[in-house]
Amino acid sequence: MNIRHNEHLPPRQKHELNSAEIKSPKQGESSPADNRRSEGVTFSNSGQQSTRPRPTGWVDQHSPTSSLMPPENKTPLQAIASRYRQKTSVAILTFILTFPAVCVDSTNAIHATESTSTQDHLTRLLEVAICSDLPLQRSAETGEQKRAQTDGTKNNTSRGKPDSSATSTAGDNQISSEPITNYKVKIIRDEIYQSGVGRAGQCDIFMPDPLPLDSKLPPVILVHGGGWVGGDKWNLKSYAYQLAEKGFFALTINYRHAPKHRFPAQVDDVRLAMLWLKGEQNRFQVDMNRLGMFGYSAGGHLTALVCSIANQNIRTQSSTSHWETEDTRWQQLPEVQAMCIGGPPCNFQSLPPDNTSMKFFLGDSRRNAQATYLAASPLAHVSKGDPPTMIIHGETDIMVPMKGSQIFHDAQVAAGIDSQLKILPKQGHFLTFLNPETATQMILHFQQHLIR
Repeated sequence: MNIRHNEHLPPRQKHELNSAEIKSPKQGESSPADNRRSEGVTFSNSGQQSTRPRPTGWVDQHSPTSSLMPPENKTPLQAIASRYRQKTSVAILTFILTFPAVCVDSTNAIHATESTSTQDHLTRLLEVAICSDLPLQRSAETGEQKRAQTDGTKNNTSRGKPDSSATSTAGDNQISSEPITNYKVKIIRDEIYQSGVGRAGQCDIFMPDPLPLDSKLPPVILVHGGGWVGGDKWNLKSYAYQLAEKGFFALTINYRHAPKHRFPAQVDDVRLAMLWLKGEQNRFQVDMNRLGMFGYSAGGHLTALVCSIANQNIRTQSSTSHWETEDTRWQQLPEVQAMCIGGPPCNFQSLPPDNTSMKFFLGDSRRNAQATYLAASPLAHVSKGDPPTMIIHGETDIMVPMKGSQIFHDAQVAAGIDSQLKILPKQGHFLTFLNPETATQMILHFQQHLIR
């Protein structure tokens, strides 16, 4: 269906909208937004701050600070619609305009709120609808550029100045920021990991093509966001694609949504996807002893909860499941070796006792469902055996403020967990999801803990 977004505009505005053109900076040039961008800050479990440089050779062709920056005298909405008006999903736009924003206050307590403006709300979600379907692309480098970089590295080394872009420090660990050779990617869509729930039981697979003959792939399960009421596995297509390019097996999953399916249905769905992948490990040549998990927003919450509660006693684990304590599936669940979460709600216990904003997901107010609010809070289940964790959060996130991730990170550090918190300056909830630095940090984290 061909969607025309400008039929309602006066002739002059229609002409401006149709003629709008966004040009990316030429190779070797930086955009004004890139020049304004600040370095991110990483807090490691040693309590030190460090910066982690971005891998060289990457161009984010849909970053909100580059190609989506509106031209002069154009609003962001006009600029986006001009370039991508035929790529916009009617379903996504309907969801944007009808579903109220869900925000978290400074104590990480969630409550319903009205969006600041319809245009700003639409613009942000348009970026998600458009950009989540576009994988980041590697910039083309000429032989001369590569030789120049090599020569520059040699010159720096000869002068006793190591190349600052080669590695970055995160606590006591040094991680190479130079991306490994990219693989071609094979995508298998709409595999069924659980039956009887329709599309909610489907998953997509992203894997290197061809598969290596003499080794198994480290798998990563990706859990999408959407306030527990929406979203789809394709939202994380870009993240999964990049992981497959780097030699990982990536699995993006759907799950059942509230309010029709309330907690803990979504948590059980994640566990079922883990069991399904374990059962298919020979088919896809994956090593379940190197399992990673990534989630953003509501998906970050589900990821953090599944990983944090996995080493608790069976009674505590069953408080987040419809499975009986005697269910044999508990013993079959694979152990997650590394998790990365972005913008995650981590604590529901700070809600006012009679607040009902989470009733759609948790069933009642905190006063009437204290055990459920406790069970659903990843912060309540932090313990020493939890997997190494990378938390990524936007500094100006008003939907899920950064303080909640800081508290979760501090609790992990206190428990002795290898935990890092990456704060993206001047980035909100959606822009952190779109920021290429988020995917970069995710990949580096899994390379550090899953690649052998």
